[in-house]
Amino acid sequence: MADIAFMLNGRQVSATAPEIARLSQVLRETCGARDVKVGCDAGDCGACTV
Repeated sequence: MADIAFMLNGRQVSATAPEIARLSQVLRETCGARDVKVGCDAGDCGACTV
């Protein structure tokens, strides 16, 4: 697990997530940012790449 902290829509957010988690998963499931769109959900299309 990794502790991360960042700004999300103008507010400071802290979360703990597995190192293998996709950013889109963490944003949607941990941070509640449901407006984040997921493409293929397999890492193939590149939509979740940072």
